[in-house]
Amino acid sequence: MQEIKSPMAIVYIAFRPNIPDRYLPIEEIIDEDFAVATFCYNDVAADREDNFTEGLAGLLKKAMNGMEPIFTAAMIG
Repeated sequence: MQEIKSPMAIVYIAFRPNIPDRYLPIEEIIDEDFAVATFCYNDVAADREDNFTEGLAGLLKKAMNGMEPIFTAAMIG
């Protein structure tokens, strides 16, 4: 195995809950010495009008309670 001078990683945000995703060629990517991190977008913020109370977004919201936000986002439309 050769030494990797600049390790590279791919973060794949899946829009299907199936892991591994059939559209992500994990074996081929790993064979080329890349790392892969994958998760479903629902794990971060589910597609519901729950004001981001569940998933990772809910945890971050609880952790940030009372703190000044780092950034803000707005829905357009």
